[in-house]
Parts: sequence; C-alpha cells; structure tokens
Amino acid sequence: MLWLLTQRTQFGFRLYAIGEQTKVARFGRTNVERDQIVTYAVSGLIASIAGLLLFAGLNAANVSFGSSYLTQALLIAVVAGMNPYGGSGRISMVILAAIVAQELQTGLNMILGGWSGAAFASDFAWGVLLIAILGFSRWLARRSVRKRRVEATEELVQSPPSQAATLS
Repeated sequence: MLWLLTQRTQFGFRLYAIGEQTKVARFGRTNVERDQIVTYAVSGLIASIAGLLLFAGLNAANVSFGSSYLTQALLIAVVAGMNPYGGSGRISMVILAAIVAQELQTGLNMILGGWSGAAFASDFAWGVLLIAILGFSRWLARRSVRKRRVEATEELVQSPPSQAATLS
C-alpha cells in the first residue's frame, strides 16, 4: 500500500518534492505543512500497528521495547537506498533490505549464541554497518560529482570558443 501511495499518487509525488527541497515545493504551490502532517499521521498509524503486533507477541508492554529496533530501522532504510537527507528512495527496496537485515540478525544470533553481551554486540554491529554504508554512499556521491565536473570541464575545453561562451 505504501508503494502504491508513494509511486502512483499525486500525494507521493508531493512527498518526494518536499523531501528534495521544501522551498521549491512551496513555489510549486504544495501545501507542505498539510502533507507533512498527513505523513506523520500515517507513520504514527503504522507505528501503532507495529506496537500492537509487538505487544501481541510478547504479551507485555514497555516503552523501551522498540528502542532496540531504531538502529535496525535506520540501517534498513539506508540499505534500501533511502537518502537520509530526503528526496530519494523507493519503498519496494525496503522489503529486500528487511530480508537482508533479518538474515544478518539471525547470523549474529547464531554466532554470539548465549553470550551475555550479545545484545550489545549486535547493536554495535548494526551501528558499524550503518556508519560504513553511509560513508560508502557519501564517497560514491562525491565521486560522481567529481566525475561530472571533469566531464563538463573536458567538454568546455574541447568545444570551439563560440560554443564555450554560450555554455557558461
């Protein structure tokens, strides 16, 4: 349903526009505040459903139960290709990233076994992986910017002087 909402509706297009640049979305006559409130409401609804499912599985409720999932949720979003600064990403990749994260969690549980510090080591591994992926994506982004800059410079150098004046 989220894929349908973000990919096939005007609301989804407006969300991507707001995520990319709020000021530009305002110039496009998008009601940014309304769309953000609707997004927060939908996120809250999904979080409440997740909380009810967690409560049903554990038969107990505690505020700190969800804190162990924070780093995992961030990691899944980043692995799925979501830009932490907004504007890009696809919901469909979240499913694949969640499967990969679950496989990684299962592997960590198997390796760490009954060790008393397993929960800390697991959270630490999630954090290291998150930092590594964010650093790698930042490096790729800078590399592509440099490559485009070099290509543009070469194009200006190779073009005749009359065209170079019109390109700049």
